[in-house]
Amino acid sequence: MREARLRQRDGEWLSSAKGPVIRRYRGKYVAIRNKKILAASTTMKGLYAKLDKLKPGMVLITRIERPALLVYVELR
Repeated sequence: MREARLRQRDGEWLSSAKGPVIRRYRGKYVAIRNKKILAASTTMKGLYAKLDKLKPGMVLITRIERPALLVYVELR
């Protein structure tokens, strides 16, 4: 249960990450532990290969998406 809470905090940290972090890892899969990005790769296979070498234990894995253009319109 403790690990799940820590990974949730890692997700919250990533959600509040500033522009440089997002730009650096945009379009990549990342592994996060203790509010640090441990490894990144353009493919999940590549990320797992890096994690196999690091053996970091439980990590949060996610893909940092490219920003999308959102347009809000009011229709009457």
